Amino acid sequence: NNAFGKGKGDLLLQETALRLTSRGRTGDTVARAGDDEFIVILENLENTDPIASVTTSLLEVIRQPCNLNGDEISIDASIGISVYPKDGMEVETLKNNAYTAMKRAKKNKRQGNATGFFFYSQKMNQWALDRLLSEKDLRNALTSGDFELYYQPRVDFTNGQIVAVEALIRWHRPDDGLVLPSSFIPLAERSGLITEIGAWVLNTACQQARAWQDASLMLPRMAINLSPRQFMQHDLLDMITRILDLSGLDPRLLELEITENSLVRDADRCMDLLKEFRALGGTVSIDDFGTGYSSLSYLKNFPVDILKVDKVFTRDITTEPDHAAITLAVISMAHSLNLRVVAEGIENTAQVNFLRAKGCDELQGYYFSEPLPAAEMTQLLKEKRCLKFDDLIDDAAKTLLLVDDDNELLSHIGVMLRNEGYRILVADSAEAALKLLETTPVGVVISDEVMPGMRGCELLKKVRELYPGTVRILLSANADRDAIIRAVNSGAIFKYLDKPLSENDLKRALKEAFTSYLRKNVLA
Repeated sequence: NNAFGKGKGDLLLQETALRLTSRGRTGDTVARAGDDEFIVILENLENTDPIASVTTSLLEVIRQPCNLNGDEISIDASIGISVYPKDGMEVETLKNNAYTAMKRAKKNKRQGNATGFFFYSQKMNQWALDRLLSEKDLRNALTSGDFELYYQPRVDFTNGQIVAVEALIRWHRPDDGLVLPSSFIPLAERSGLITEIGAWVLNTACQQARAWQDASLMLPRMAINLSPRQFMQHDLLDMITRILDLSGLDPRLLELEITENSLVRDADRCMDLLKEFRALGGTVSIDDFGTGYSSLSYLKNFPVDILKVDKVFTRDITTEPDHAAITLAVISMAHSLNLRVVAEGIENTAQVNFLRAKGCDELQGYYFSEPLPAAEMTQLLKEKRCLKFDDLIDDAAKTLLLVDDDNELLSHIGVMLRNEGYRILVADSAEAALKLLETTPVGVVISDEVMPGMRGCELLKKVRELYPGTVRILLSANADRDAIIRAVNSGAIFKYLDKPLSENDLKRALKEAFTSYLRKNVLA
């Protein structure tokens, strides 16, 4: 995904699935478990010999070079194996034991003695337990300097400038390399070490922000996550005040990110703490909004400044109308309460265009920057890097998407428009068009009405929901006139063109459509 884009990543997953199913036996099952993991179920085995044979075959086919629309890559895999009933009687037990074996296969590969697969055993289970993160390891990490903060910027939708950075902890574990917080924060919570780790994060982040200030850099707010247990510390505000005093950082440059669930544990105490923090000048944001209690009462009563819409919703806003509707509802509700909205997990241009058109305030995600070590974040601030929204609009303002399963007609339209200066994209189905729109800014869409699967009117209605700034034209020779009239009246389509196409009519319609796009998205 990082090297070639999400589209190529999806193609790779599809190709892998095809290869796995091609090497399985009749009656075997192959399923994608999520992300880059697959599960293979082999039935009716008398011993483990066939398992090793099938596994070797699977690794062999996966390792063959793969051509993804012109890009040739090679990949590898690690396979963990559990056997019913000796390795477990329940589905979850078998899955977990196979996963443990897979982790061992990965470790063997790193050590240079890789077969690519590993069988689960009770000895392996003990090994896995011994490798679990321990309280002692966490304590040592604090004293030995194995923790490091990375910083991910947030960008303002109005001017593209960095307005905040979120401090994110990483653990340089000697045996395992860089460890993400999801792997050790739960243990830190259970053991109580989260309070010490949290204090280290707060102090380190404030010191770094002060260093940026002393270097006369553009200084964004420093956003710091507080875990539920950390938020319940009786001396939390005193600790924050003490660290601010020691670092010399202006409290107005500090933002505390808390979860919805933290607020409901002790409402009165939370209310008092947040009021006092805001009285210092600090900012309060609700992280992962929509995944917890989502009670409107605390938004009304608690001193909150910002809502961060969780990536579980923003990730699919350009493909899932329900997720788009939830995100839009959060934006509308937050603005009615005078709160700002941050969209998390933003990775492509389509998401940016959609959220900007809907009035979202800030974005955070890999589209602008991944989390960066302090030195790299410092360089980014020195460069005064910002997001150029005009570049996105310029691309869309000359981009036309043609959707039709008639290749001859698509070629004919291309010839008619060859000297008009448009960037022309084509899709042979509604599904392909929506996939393309996920990653490419498009000003105008022309869709045929009669296509396999989703019809043109239905596609353009969906485009209107997901990409309201894109202008939509319907093309048909035998359309239902009443349906066309309803679509026009509802705003689903901008214009309707009859087949066979007149070159003059097409050019005139496109000129009006792109002018409308500019009025809606640039000149407004």
